[in-house]
Amino acid sequence: MNLKYGLTRTVLLIGKYAIKFPRIRWGWKFFLMGFVANLQEKETYERFKDFYNIKLCPVLFGFAGIILIMRRVDKHVESFEEIEEYIKNNNTSIDLNFENFGYIDNELVLVDYATNLEYCYCKRCQEYIDIIMEKNKDNGYNNL
Repeated sequence: MNLKYGLTRTVLLIGKYAIKFPRIRWGWKFFLMGFVANLQEKETYERFKDFYNIKLCPVLFGFAGIILIMRRVDKHVESFEEIEEYIKNNNTSIDLNFENFGYIDNELVLVDYATNLEYCYCKRCQEYIDIIMEKNKDNGYNNL
């Protein structure tokens, strides 16, 4: 068991799991930002998990922004060169902190993407959003 601390969230690492909680250490504003980050990360994963070019660390469970359980990466990235190709291919607004990237079964994945893809307006992402919108228009789901 290991604890890691970000600005807005605490991450409990247990076995193959990373469990994220909002962090109260810096006050209510940062706690609420961590709460929203958990919600955004879960929603972003659900939206983009099948997108062929964006590899996200899987969200296994999330409840109301209070808790988010993800698959724990096998190892973290150690150099910019390891993520350079990922950034070129995905054209997203990614936080370049190496701790935000890791490997699961030797595949590079983005670990912390609470807001990274949420505000992505690259051509590939827009094409994917258009496809999803078209598929779901008859279900009353008109918001991404």
